[in-house]
Amino acid sequence: ARRVGCRCSIMTSSMLLQLLQLQFLIAIVAADKLLHAQIVIRHSDRAPSRMFTSPEAAALFPRGLAEITNAGLRHAYQEGVVYRQRYHELGLLSERKSSNDVYVRSSPVSRVLHSASAFSLAFVDSPLKTTTLPIIHTTATSPDDHVLLTHDSLRFRCEVLRHHNMTVNLLSSNPCDTVPVKAAIVRSYPDCAAYNYSMVEAAIAELADPRVKLDAALEKCARDDGHKVEYRAICSSAGADTDFSLTRLRENVGALMDIVSGNVDDVVKKDTVQSTTVEDIVARMKIGSAPIRIYYTHDYNLLGVAQALGVIGEFRRRNPDFSSALIIETWKTINGYQTRVLMKDGVANPFKSISDFSIHEFKKQIAPYVVSSDEILRNENSVVYSFAQFMRDVGPDLPDNFPISALRDLSFSTKPAAWPLGALMLLAVCSVVLTVFVAVRHRRRESYISMD
Repeated sequence: ARRVGCRCSIMTSSMLLQLLQLQFLIAIVAADKLLHAQIVIRHSDRAPSRMFTSPEAAALFPRGLAEITNAGLRHAYQEGVVYRQRYHELGLLSERKSSNDVYVRSSPVSRVLHSASAFSLAFVDSPLKTTTLPIIHTTATSPDDHVLLTHDSLRFRCEVLRHHNMTVNLLSSNPCDTVPVKAAIVRSYPDCAAYNYSMVEAAIAELADPRVKLDAALEKCARDDGHKVEYRAICSSAGADTDFSLTRLRENVGALMDIVSGNVDDVVKKDTVQSTTVEDIVARMKIGSAPIRIYYTHDYNLLGVAQALGVIGEFRRRNPDFSSALIIETWKTINGYQTRVLMKDGVANPFKSISDFSIHEFKKQIAPYVVSSDEILRNENSVVYSFAQFMRDVGPDLPDNFPISALRDLSFSTKPAAWPLGALMLLAVCSVVLTVFVAVRHRRRESYISMD
């Protein structure tokens, strides 16, 4: 009997120890809380930007060169669903998803605006049932945008030519033209050497549409070495990797990195301030409340951000696929606040965690690339791109199987809706009744005060 009791006691102690260990592990997991996510994402599938490989291929892209395709719209929406599911499961999105959960900014280029619109629609419960449709923040023109666009630089073009040991001619009609650099890059890959850079770029873009038929040699180039050609050509314009230029990268992504850094600071500050005084509550309300901030941009800028974050090697010297993204998440853990960098390389690949930083380490990593965005944001001509404009731009061409194709039948107007006469009369009567009610209450209150 004693042995049995002893054995039971040992088993009970063992089970208790395991239970305590389990509770400890649960406590550790529970201590990790996602506070904020910033998504820097390349636009979705588009037509070739400079030329088509053939007239037959051109007929498959009715919106024209460099414009988003129907497949691109569908993929952007599907990616929005994937991100929504991730951040709903992690508790960052509210149960009833709305446009208040996300802040979206896009470069003013049409294919990027259309990608951002289709993506952000996935964050609302049902576009057909709600009026809280997402608004895309952007600028009026491309020259206005110094956050999500890469601008031409004569100085850097000349620097690239010197880096590649090529002649710099400032007296030509197009000084420091980098076409020879791209031609040399193409020639360095035997499978692509027979084509010019524009043809390689066109073939890669067209292959996203399964209806396109390329000749075998061009298709081989586009599926493999073509992505390496694009990567090197874009790095030569962005100042990244083998053409590294800190000055160019600061021009390219400095303001964006300042915004990203500021958002991290705001999130930590908002979470740290626990006071319930009116002043502190107001201060917290002034800090951006959207838990997810999305920045829709181009491959140049995405590679620049990758360089600033120290993760450019994750692209394996291949150009980012359409819809590729880098995600900067801010977490509260038992070890303090942390920034985690994730990657999603296109539609076909899952989320991949690639780097963890303490807040101090994160700020130190990006510090050389940061340029103050205050003056840029203050002087830019900012506008909004509405869902109504998106439907006017692409709605008539949406395929029947597009997730929100039913919206094409809705009528949108930029003018305020006219109120029926009966409704206006009812509103006027209600206003009069309310005014009389307030006046009577006020008079009674004065009589009570005089009696005191």
